[in-house]
Amino acid sequence: MKSKILIIGNTGFIGKNLSKKLKKNNFINFINSSNCNLLIKKNIFSIKKKFDLIFHLAAFIKLGKVSKKIQKKIYTNNLKINNNVIEWWLKTNTQAKLVTIGTSASYSNEKLMNEKYYLKGKIQKDWKNYVYAKRKLQTMINKISKKEKVKFLTTIPSTIYGPGYDLFKKNKNLITDLILKIMIAKAKNEKVYLYGSGYEKRDTIYIDDFIKLLLLSVKKLNNKIINLSSGKQFSIRYYAKLICKKLNYDFNRIEFEKKLHYGSKNRNLDISYLRRNFPSFKFISIDQGISKTIRWCSKKLKNEMSIMRS
Repeated sequence: MKSKILIIGNTGFIGKNLSKKLKKNNFINFINSSNCNLLIKKNIFSIKKKFDLIFHLAAFIKLGKVSKKIQKKIYTNNLKINNNVIEWWLKTNTQAKLVTIGTSASYSNEKLMNEKYYLKGKIQKDWKNYVYAKRKLQTMINKISKKEKVKFLTTIPSTIYGPGYDLFKKNKNLITDLILKIMIAKAKNEKVYLYGSGYEKRDTIYIDDFIKLLLLSVKKLNNKIINLSSGKQFSIRYYAKLICKKLNYDFNRIEFEKKLHYGSKNRNLDISYLRRNFPSFKFISIDQGISKTIRWCSKKLKNEMSIMRS
């Protein structure tokens, strides 16, 4: 029997890939910024359909160092979006399981990045307004689940990468940004400049692996928070060297700008809970994942350039 599913925020990287995976065997409805402004409550309340599963992927985010005005907007806009979605869920669709995407930035550098510490510890300064909104959302869901008979799942991804990411989006993810910068530098015979020392470490997860684990978790887990990551952590220099090798670009031409670093020095999600639930899951290797992403980026750039020339 087909499930009735609503995806809120289907135009982002996760939303697009999730939609492709689900639409073959389910009845899918979509909400995005072009057809429903979630900052206005009445918009979402105009949706009268009943669903079995709701994916809340919508968020307002600006990466990096932004003005105080934008920082405040990150918090207030996400708070409005989340409040409106939660209120609509409670009043019209409590039978539906609510699936949300948290953020690894909620984990304090002082604690193990285990699910039980998701709402605890000191928040990273560069992400504080986005994290405050995410923590508030989870706090709301936790309180509701203690009073009402509802089902939820919160997934915390590491850096998601892979084909399909918007290359011209201002807010790029780590792997896509590295690939694009090195590709362009090679084409122009220029140097590459990267923020930080390059020794900062990040764990990643390939988009196909993330979607598979997300759907497996939805089927198996209720009222839980789960980290979704490959569990493999490498330095920015490692990723950059690997990409340089595949693109035949001299890694020594990369300059690391230590003074411009922001974010934590070390991010590595604890995936012990993930391993207990899905012990046989096999992740794509970082070597394979980056190769696939490079091929997609290269093809996408060539297509864009041919369009611009015509």
